[in-house]
Amino acid sequence: MAQTIVGHPFQTLKVRLQTQPSPPRYRNGWDCFKITVKEEGWRGLYKGITPPLLGIGLVNAVLFYAYETSKRSLLFMINKRPDGDPEVWEAALCGSFAGIANSVVSCPVELIMVRLQTQYVTSPDKQLYAGPIDCARQLVQQFGVRGLYKGFAATVIREIPNYMLFFGMYENLKMVVARTTKQRRSELSPPALFLCGGFAGVSAQLAQLPFDRVKNYIQIQSDTNPTYKGVIHCFERVLQKEGHLGFYKGVGPVLLRAFPANAACFLGFEMSVKILNAF
Repeated sequence: MAQTIVGHPFQTLKVRLQTQPSPPRYRNGWDCFKITVKEEGWRGLYKGITPPLLGIGLVNAVLFYAYETSKRSLLFMINKRPDGDPEVWEAALCGSFAGIANSVVSCPVELIMVRLQTQYVTSPDKQLYAGPIDCARQLVQQFGVRGLYKGFAATVIREIPNYMLFFGMYENLKMVVARTTKQRRSELSPPALFLCGGFAGVSAQLAQLPFDRVKNYIQIQSDTNPTYKGVIHCFERVLQKEGHLGFYKGVGPVLLRAFPANAACFLGFEMSVKILNAF
């Protein structure tokens, strides 16, 4: 919960920079911050926080459960101890499975979040949604439950490389630190785990940013008159209009949020596993 409260303003700035209309309304992250606070107050930075605030526990639970389950199954199948340390490729493969499972929960949470975050920008004269419940209600009313899964394919395409790198890099960094300090990976100190998680998170966030921008475009586009036919069409349009750098809009807020949020997330996970294994 603390991770969401601290990181959400950066998430709002990132989404607004990624999805702003042409010509752009914001020059950079600082400009977006100033305009948002000036026009909407500090509360503007926290638009759309309710879905991730309520869903972060479930999202992380599904993610790490799927990762641990697939890791133990894979290690068992290749005749290794299920509770042993995975190789980098094993962690990356299990991370991809975890990413697919996580998409089932993260897609509706993020859909509602980005629509609330951007409605002031996309429709300044008209408030489309009174809040997260109203947003979910309208989507289900118009399209059924599948309305909550708009952009699901784009979410899966983002989550697979994201969590392949997230878990693969994390285990790789733990391996390097363990060799340097002549320890087992399971013996690493909390500060070491914190740093490994932070750097793994930054790497994963940078890698998934192009896919994230496409996902956000697809999720906020008009339901009745969509601009993009699908993921590939959206990629082509962004590349054609803005070049390769267009996929990295919002990178500043992403980097500011990525290290502390992911470091805390991994440290919390490792500490929880150690506590549970003690019983």
